[in-house]
Amino acid sequence: MSHNELSDNALSLMASGLAENQSLTELFITHNDLSLPSGVKFINSLANKPQLKSLALNSCRLSSALLEKLVSDMKDSD
Repeated sequence: MSHNELSDNALSLMASGLAENQSLTELFITHNDLSLPSGVKFINSLANKPQLKSLALNSCRLSSALLEKLVSDMKDSD
C-alpha cells in the first residue's frame, strides 16, 4: 500500500477492514499521509494484532502522539 496517496475516506475504509483482521503479518504503508483525520482511526485499527511482525510507516507524517499510541498498542499485543 506504499505510495498510494490514500485519501481520508480510503484510510477510514482500510481501518475498518484492518480492525476485523486478526491474521495480518505484514503491512507496508509508507509515504501515505496518516496525519489526515482518519489516520487516528487507522492507527487504532492496528491494536491487538499479535500476528503482525513487520510494519513500515516511513514518511507517513505521524505525530508524536500517534507514534506513542502505536507503541503502546503494540506493547499490549505482546
